[in-house]
Amino acid sequence: MKNTLKASCLFLIMIISLIRCTKDNGNPENQFPELSLGTNKAINTENLTALKQSVSLLTNDEKYNLWQIKLSAILENDRAKLTSDQKNIIIEVKSLLDNYNFEALKQNPEIGDNFIKSNINRFEKHFDNVQLYMLIECPFFCKNFSLFKSKEYLSKIDPVTISSSIYEEDAPGDGGGGPSLSNCYCKYSIYCSSSPQPSGGRVCVDGSCNTVSGCGLFGSSSCTGKCK
Repeated sequence: MKNTLKASCLFLIMIISLIRCTKDNGNPENQFPELSLGTNKAINTENLTALKQSVSLLTNDEKYNLWQIKLSAILENDRAKLTSDQKNIIIEVKSLLDNYNFEALKQNPEIGDNFIKSNINRFEKHFDNVQLYMLIECPFFCKNFSLFKSKEYLSKIDPVTISSSIYEEDAPGDGGGGPSLSNCYCKYSIYCSSSPQPSGGRVCVDGSCNTVSGCGLFGSSSCTGKCK
């Protein structure tokens, strides 16, 4: 009788564990317990525009933790594929975040801007533009994240046209006869040339748009240009 009861209890525990595990695996809010609930929800958005908007609403600490975990995951998950130069670049990027934290970079965006400007030519020798965009700017993150799947990720969240209107050469009118400036959406040409648009080779041109946040290193700078 005792053995039967014990076996029944063990079976019940197994069923409960299985149900709980299945629920957790299917719930994006439980994917990264080391990240906040808000962060888990933000990175689960299905397109780039919504992703950047959701992440922009996170606290500086949440953004810092997201990027720390993402960069650490790249070093771990891709350790067998990364060259020594690629690994050193990722460590450099991570060290900058370690030294300044996200709040400092947000308050002083020139830190990140100067870092990118000083190193971008060297970085481009070791990573393609899609990988660089995922490494230094795009907050997209998922289970088993690999920098070598960057094109696959970007194609999913930034399909052939994010929104055809934001790639128009001229800003649309406001309906009242006067010009209306659309939002900027790039800081560097990395984004323009990495996006899976039928417009490869475009560059980020400053001006003629309203600056918005979420560009540059870790999204800590304002977007000041549009792809041309």
